[in-house]
Amino acid sequence: MDNTEVLMVLVTMAVATFMTRAFPFVALAGVADHPLIRRFGRLLPPMVMVVLVVYGISGMPLDQIRSVLAVASGVVATVALHCLFRHVLLSIFVGTGVYMTLIALVG
Repeated sequence: MDNTEVLMVLVTMAVATFMTRAFPFVALAGVADHPLIRRFGRLLPPMVMVVLVVYGISGMPLDQIRSVLAVASGVVATVALHCLFRHVLLSIFVGTGVYMTLIALVG
């Protein structure tokens, strides 16, 4: 392939990606104020976070009480900080730090 063909492929991919990302917003513009759509917009982010947390915890070694306590402490720290400050990055970083510190200390 020469440079022109590579450029054409890249432009085609960029346009296709943009169209697939923009299509839902264009197609649903007329129903954006519908109560069901607003409810989904409010409820889906926390639901996705719960699924991600459960998936993340399911892959952790929970065969020893020390590991279970480290995981539980990290999750509790994350939830508590998020409820107090409503700052996502703060709660994620501190919760991860609590978990990693406890794992390092208890072996």
